[in-house]
Amino acid sequence: MKMNGFIESPNDFSAKSAVDLLSFFHGYGFKDKDGNELVACKDFIHLIELFCTKESSKSLSPAENLLAHKRLDLIVKDYMSR
Repeated sequence: MKMNGFIESPNDFSAKSAVDLLSFFHGYGFKDKDGNELVACKDFIHLIELFCTKESSKSLSPAENLLAHKRLDLIVKDYMSR
């Protein structure tokens, strides 16, 4: 553990897609006080999208970027239906 209280992580999120990141955080099972999953939170999804757009939009064509976002929407809907 570091002096600031954070535990160092070996994860490299820069190489992960939005879908990969949502799946990763879904595995932790984080929920809010009402029992809603973190991956169903629009603010969290927006944060993931912003991160991934900055990290990977240079390597994706506009069509690929659109498909990635549509796939992300489907995954979120799947998580919310569980």
